[in-house]
Amino acid sequence: MLLGESWQRLDELRGAPLAIGDYIASEVSRLEVIRDQWLEAPAPEHQGRTPQSIINRERTRLPEAMSAHDAVIDADCPCCQMMAELPGPMFWHLDGSGMDDEFAFDLYRRTREEWEEERSQWEERNRRFDAQWAERQRLVAPDSAFGVESEESIWTSSFCAEDAADAPLGVRLFGVGVRLAELIGDLRGGDNSSDSVSETRSLIAQLNRHFGNLRELLERSEPSLAEALVHPVTERFAESLAAVMLARPDLSAKCNSLSGQLARLLVR
Repeated sequence: MLLGESWQRLDELRGAPLAIGDYIASEVSRLEVIRDQWLEAPAPEHQGRTPQSIINRERTRLPEAMSAHDAVIDADCPCCQMMAELPGPMFWHLDGSGMDDEFAFDLYRRTREEWEEERSQWEERNRRFDAQWAERQRLVAPDSAFGVESEESIWTSSFCAEDAADAPLGVRLFGVGVRLAELIGDLRGGDNSSDSVSETRSLIAQLNRHFGNLRELLERSEPSLAEALVHPVTERFAESLAAVMLARPDLSAKCNSLSGQLARLLVR
């Protein structure tokens, strides 16, 4: 923010006769005022807390509590929706995931040498992972050549152990949510035309609604009611997955895999 303000100020003063020393002195004072105003201003995205209060609590290692609903990052994510229904408070933590990947923004390393050493270690780990992944893909290639695609090759950013024989119902439902979250992420990464965006939003809303109905039925209903209604609920869910396949044929494998996961859920 301060860098942007300073750059804008330089652009405004372009061509004006100004000594470097005078500019720096006046600019430092101006940026200090902007900094203090920002630190003391309540932030709506942080539930009205000021950045200064957040910084002070982080420095004293005091936890920041919030409701589960306030902790939701993505309203379209089924896993976030499940988290929002958890009882009790949630705790917020800060990290450097949203910062530029430069030494100047590093939160932990004190010297550039430490930062460069860690970067080298990360690069080596990434190199080994890429080599292992390439070998893994090579080993599954014969099956793919005959039109057989393994579950692991279909899902690329999620993992669940839904087929574990002793997995509780809640774990298996969460497994469905994890896969659905990846599918929704893929849906949002498609065509950005206005008609396509509207159709995508409708499909995502349907998927989330059916998943919410399934969780409500299996987690909060009487067993007899759940047994009577679970098949119609999963059928509506499967119909929405079929609609996704029509709109996005490239996601057919994931939709079929998720439909199979729903069927295995009912068997148990």
